[in-house]
Amino acid sequence: MPPVPVARLASSAARPATPALRRLAVVAAAWLAAATVFGQAAGRKVIIIDPGHGGDDNGARSAAGTFEKDVNLMLAKALQTELSQDKQIQVVLTREGDQRLALEERAIHVNRLRADLFLSLHCAHAPQESSGGFLIYFFQPDADQADTYHYLKAPLGGRELRVLPWNLAQFQWVPASKEMAGILQRRLNEFYSRSSGAPLGGPLKLLATVNCPAVLLEAGHLSNPADERRLDDAGHRAALAQVLRQAITEFLKASEPIRETP
Repeated sequence: MPPVPVARLASSAARPATPALRRLAVVAAAWLAAATVFGQAAGRKVIIIDPGHGGDDNGARSAAGTFEKDVNLMLAKALQTELSQDKQIQVVLTREGDQRLALEERAIHVNRLRADLFLSLHCAHAPQESSGGFLIYFFQPDADQADTYHYLKAPLGGRELRVLPWNLAQFQWVPASKEMAGILQRRLNEFYSRSSGAPLGGPLKLLATVNCPAVLLEAGHLSNPADERRLDDAGHRAALAQVLRQAITEFLKASEPIRETP
């Protein structure tokens, strides 16, 4: 069963066509064409890897001066290399270089490409150096979001709403996102020979607007010296990328998850 359509953002006719909007339209159109030609038209799964932050948004910064945006991009490219070995997968990065993308732009890329999975890569930072390790997040609505969703989905005159607002796109994918988060958690626990807590759910703005299974990974803490050394090491990033590929492949091979109202 196809996903419920998601309402588009306000038309450019309703507001001035600024240079930023024109740039976004060109980029989105190009990415949509790429996905059509190389992805779905060839029967491939489209995987979007999102290196968080970029441009003048550095994200977290380690004591040694390492910027999160750079680690995110290096890990994303390592994962792109891994996934590209599978001819049944078309992998796309939301950014290939050091440019800033708004959350809205990232979600537009994902939704227009009709992705099969979205993985956003980040690094954590904590006040204490002792805090370390990875963290995995999936979208979990707050009470107001859940109430709005249930209200909009309630039958009206015997008919259900078939177009969801942009900021409620992730609701129908929560079960699949939780499944992917669980697979990733297990794989990373095995990789690091540890047993950490379960993935965390929360009303993350970025994930809320994504119309496919979506997970956010904080690959380590830049505030933790040991984590920083690992994330700065190309060999470790390559090994970590292999684990991420294995988790993604396992998720894709699983039977299509049943979507349900959270």
